[in-house]
Amino acid sequence: MKKFSLLVMISMLAVASAAVPALAQEDTPEGKCYQEWYDAAQNKKDIPLAAKLGKGCLEKFPQSQYAKFWKQSINKYVAQLQQTFYNTLKDVNQDPTKIEKLITDGQAVLEWKPDDVGVPIYTALATTYVAMLNNKDLDRAKTYSEKALQIVENPTVPPDVPKDQYEALRETAKAKLNQYMGFYYLKQNPPNYDQGETYLTKSIGIKSKGAGEGWKDANNYYMRTEVYTKQYDTLRAEYDALSEDDKRGPKGTAILDKIAPIVEKLIMDYARVVALATDPRAKALQDDAKERLESFWKFRQEGKTDGMMAYVKGFEADPTVNQPLPPAPEKAPDKAPQPAPGKPPVKGKPGKPSGR
Repeated sequence: MKKFSLLVMISMLAVASAAVPALAQEDTPEGKCYQEWYDAAQNKKDIPLAAKLGKGCLEKFPQSQYAKFWKQSINKYVAQLQQTFYNTLKDVNQDPTKIEKLITDGQAVLEWKPDDVGVPIYTALATTYVAMLNNKDLDRAKTYSEKALQIVENPTVPPDVPKDQYEALRETAKAKLNQYMGFYYLKQNPPNYDQGETYLTKSIGIKSKGAGEGWKDANNYYMRTEVYTKQYDTLRAEYDALSEDDKRGPKGTAILDKIAPIVEKLIMDYARVVALATDPRAKALQDDAKERLESFWKFRQEGKTDGMMAYVKGFEADPTVNQPLPPAPEKAPDKAPQPAPGKPPVKGKPGKPSGR
């Protein structure tokens, strides 16, 4: 499984280097507040305590001549918390069991800087990655995902964050988090196929520049075949329940007319998976999709696979194109038409979504 790439967006708060004045001499509440803060910041070098005391002093004396120094100590502590969070984020990519620490570290940042955008976005990316990897804590990941999607819908670049980095992060987040939402709804009991398809199609609509994201993520198309397979299975059950006479009559024809476009969608999405899942780590996914594609292709083309791989190749540059299928041969009129075959046996487990 391909792990998601970390974008460099550690927004370290600038800490001014202005000299800190010596202890205030005035015997006033403001002076005493400063003296207590000064002892923590300059004598004890206790960054967390200085930030806590500085915050309290600012709340009491927001217009103080010492306000800028209290703000500096707060900024220094927040930068430290941010660095801890991003270090843990790198660790999660290698060790998903550290997700709980990441959540805790992120909460620590947001307690001091509730308007931070990097922390909630990366927390969502990490929790959805781990949820899909382990198929657990799906609701928690959904909550983080929904919050992050609300943030990335706003194109405004946060202060002190490079525009190109933030736009790249937004693009990745929209691609991966919409994918997760699609995954989430398909995993419900019972699955919500409409919602699943909606979110997967949103992810596919993101023409991300990142490798294997959005429109070029094979998992989006593979998961979407689950929606079409459900539609196909429902119609096939209706068709199979008909008598042989009804299969040849208007009832059978009406059902087959509904099945045909679904089969075309299945063929297209399986072909897209074959075209995109070229990473050796996605071989099981590609092999499974190719087997299913071949089954539907042979059904439609009278047992032949002519043109199938050329069709697959047509999705390599732009997998979102609606590539027309070759014309299907005419069916013999003296036989009842049969719907496409069910999914062939899976040779091994396709594995969990790649490209994360």
